[in-house]
Amino acid sequence: MTLGLNLALSALPAAQILLLQWVTTALDSGENVAVALIALGVTVGVAQVAGDLGGFVTERITSEVYLQEQRTMLKAVCRLTPDRLATEETNAELQACRDSLDQVAGHSFAVVTGLRSILAAIGVCAAVMHIDAIAGILVVLAVVPLLMVASWAARVLDAGWASIGAENRHVGYGSEQSVSQRTGTELATLGSGERLVGMVTEHQRRRNKLKNSMMARLLRGNVLGAATTSLLLCGALAFLVRAGSGAGGVAVGVVAVLSGVQATAAAGDALARLVQTAPMITRYREFLASVPEATPQAIVHSVGILEVEDVTVVYEGAESAAVSGASLKVAHGQMIAFVGMNGAGKTTLVNAILGVVPTRTGGVAVDGVDLATLAPQARLSLFGLLSQEFGRYEFTVREAVLLGTPDASVSDDRVWQALEAAQFGAFVRGMPDGLDTQLGQQWGGVGLSGGQWQRLALARIHLRAPAIWVLDEPTSAIDAVAEEEIFDELYRQRAERLTIVVSHRAWTLRKMDAIYVFRDGHIVEVGSFDDLVAGDGEFVRMFRAQLTGGWQPQGLSASR
Repeated sequence: MTLGLNLALSALPAAQILLLQWVTTALDSGENVAVALIALGVTVGVAQVAGDLGGFVTERITSEVYLQEQRTMLKAVCRLTPDRLATEETNAELQACRDSLDQVAGHSFAVVTGLRSILAAIGVCAAVMHIDAIAGILVVLAVVPLLMVASWAARVLDAGWASIGAENRHVGYGSEQSVSQRTGTELATLGSGERLVGMVTEHQRRRNKLKNSMMARLLRGNVLGAATTSLLLCGALAFLVRAGSGAGGVAVGVVAVLSGVQATAAAGDALARLVQTAPMITRYREFLASVPEATPQAIVHSVGILEVEDVTVVYEGAESAAVSGASLKVAHGQMIAFVGMNGAGKTTLVNAILGVVPTRTGGVAVDGVDLATLAPQARLSLFGLLSQEFGRYEFTVREAVLLGTPDASVSDDRVWQALEAAQFGAFVRGMPDGLDTQLGQQWGGVGLSGGQWQRLALARIHLRAPAIWVLDEPTSAIDAVAEEEIFDELYRQRAERLTIVVSHRAWTLRKMDAIYVFRDGHIVEVGSFDDLVAGDGEFVRMFRAQLTGGWQPQGLSASR
């Protein structure tokens, strides 16, 4: 429908010129002009109605295409591996893709519009040639400068897009921090909101400076192209006036050139948009093509043995290894802990096990299978990670918990079981709408404390029920009594899984099967809690204050 409508619209400018010539010829010869006038009036009316209808249809379908392309992009992002998501290059690509969605959504219609404009220009040129051949040729040539300018402008835009996109990322990030409830509240209490505004404004100035410089170059090129086109069209007008007979002929010539100007400008503008947006659309398509298709992976719920052998991790640009020669072996049903000062290498080894960071030497295997040989999604299906930077997803309670699993169908019973295991079921039952309660005060929902958000994150891991649990400070924001309850639950269910815990609290380690003590990227001690306490080594030096100060949390009241 849209293509046919645009093809019909493309013929109307030329038809109007020919009908107007028919009217003037009939007037000059004294013939009856009624039929010609009616035809001209109908053509003008049809052009108006068809133009409005075409705009409505285009807007409606473009909105649908935008939603489809946005969904396609977001699904591609979901298939990205954690290590790729962490890079600056990927984040720049994603920002560019988001910025280009409007152009991508409208590209098909831009092609159709460009085709319509070109056909309209051809039709007008043919109509002009019917009056004067040289004038028609000049109208055709008037498109050439516009195309040359459009091609040059595309190269200018492509060269400047990366720099402008980088500044846009900073502006978007800073703006998001100021309006987000959590970070906005912190900034308000610190009284530093104006400082953030200044930082955002500085990036806006840099972006505008880059954009203004680029637009100034484009303006100079556009002025040159428009001037050349105008000279050619003026020449066409001169030939049409010379070819016209009487006032009517001159009037037709003027209208023909004006129609030629409009058709030429429309064609040039449409082609310019296509040429200028082509680099953005190309990068968008290249990004989608660079993300491999992912076969849905079922969560693996049980494994036998996890082995880490001589793993060394060196970050790009670092002089020393973040982890050096780390080895360990954990069996199903065991619960181990990583301890050490900040920066000792605990989280780096966790990330190496997950496959988030590359290893320089060594490897990770599960039941004898080298995890490096698995697809990223297959590898991650073995694990459930609760990191220190867990997500605070302000959806409904049900939606926030369901993010823990890719399973398409999850019963409410499973959701409640996960919440109960995370010691959060009673609180949710007391909410206004239970699982359907909206979270986040900025949405008119229930506000949660840091500890409650952490329990919700832990519920996601319980729902996922993976073979290997990796808990990086899983109760750091939770009060001592609730922390003890959660760890008691983890210990009670330890036989169902393989568990790795990163902790800085001595009392949480007392029932661990093995504790790995890190210092400067090396595992310097391994043993049970009692063995390490008796050994008077690095572990004791690290936790001396807690061990001598009474580390068992007795009588502490739960707080929100």
